[in-house]
Order: sequence, then structure tokens, then C-alpha cells
Amino acid sequence: MLVLDPGHGGHDAGAVRYGVTERDIVLAVTKQVAERLAGKVDVTMSRYTNDYYPSLGERSALANSHATTAFVSVHINASTSEQAYGAETFYYKGASSINLAQNVQQRLVSYAGMRNRSVHYANYAVIRGTQAPSILAELGFLSNSSDRAKLTNPTYQSRYAQAIADGILASL
Repeated sequence: MLVLDPGHGGHDAGAVRYGVTERDIVLAVTKQVAERLAGKVDVTMSRYTNDYYPSLGERSALANSHATTAFVSVHINASTSEQAYGAETFYYKGASSINLAQNVQQRLVSYAGMRNRSVHYANYAVIRGTQAPSILAELGFLSNSSDRAKLTNPTYQSRYAQAIADGILASL
């Protein structure tokens, strides 16, 4: 079982810039990831709508309640500086998590033409609390006009989804 986690949701919109909300984009992209993986791996998502907010603990508990092979949380960054841009992927522990993060990050950079902000260790609750290999992928910055143009473009949303799906498949 693969658990896909579109970040935020419900009362928590995540990053918001120029009328664009993180929770909307990551849900759209994550649904496309699930569609691309259908028939290849069993997939469940932490949320399927924008009006629901599972807590960080509930997201990890969902992954831990199944024989989960991987947990992938999808997010979008924002900064006070409009100069910050690019994709980055975080892991908490283990060689399998690092491998998953590297495979997803490499494809985000390649498929969507994102600046490579690299793979980093992070102590984020949602990946720390998950027993399976887990990552948190930041697709770009809503605060950067170039990244925002890609994040809101359906063609690029499809590229992000394919990058994540292919990165997952390369790691399983």
C-alpha cells in the first residue's frame, strides 16, 4: 500500500499567494499521481477533498495502519522573498527514504524544469511519525512568479504528477 498525502486541506489552506492556494494545487496533482499509479500499486490518499483536514497524526496513523510501502506528502513552498524558487524533497530517516526522495527530486527537476534545491533531512512530524519510507516533496514556490506559473498550469501539474509517480515506481 502506498499512501499519498496532499498537504493541508480544510481550514488549513497552506501557502496562499495571489489567490492561489497550496491545498488546491497539491490535491489536483496528488489525484493525478494516484491515477498514474492505479493498477501498478495499491494507493490510498489521506484526503480526497479540499474541505477535509486530517491532522498530522492522522496522516501518519493512516500510513502506519496498513502494510505501507511508502508515504509521500505533497506540498508547495512560499517565502517572503520572491527570489526563492525550485523544488526540494525532504526525508526523515533511512536509506529507503533517501532513495525515494532522490528519485522523486530528480524527476521533478527533469520533468518540470525546476531548479534543484536538492534533497534534505527534515524533522517534520508527518514524515517522522510514519514507519514506512516517507518523504515530503515541495514542488516549487507560490511566492515566485515563474514557479507559480508552472504550479497553476495544468500541463505542468501533469508533469509534476508523472515525476512523482515515476520516482515512486523507481523506488519500489
